[in-house]
Amino acid sequence: MAGSGHLGLKFGRDGLFPGGAAHVMVQRHAEDEDGSILVSPECVSYVELEAYVNLLRKDLDGLLASAKRKFQSAASLPPPPLFPK
Repeated sequence: MAGSGHLGLKFGRDGLFPGGAAHVMVQRHAEDEDGSILVSPECVSYVELEAYVNLLRKDLDGLLASAKRKFQSAASLPPPPLFPK
């Protein structure tokens, strides 16, 4: 079963953080009338909400696995130049 697709990983590498830096980003969302950001559909039962929370957990587990690979890969590369030409 795939995750919700609502969360993603943004990974970058620059002179300030040569080993890389990451953010968890919201890729898909909705807003309610109050402007609250929603990352799930409207769930009308505990079972439905629990299932969706499990999808979000799956997203987060996937992000951690991806980030681990990216940080390990970045650590094995020479640092980027502080002052690019």
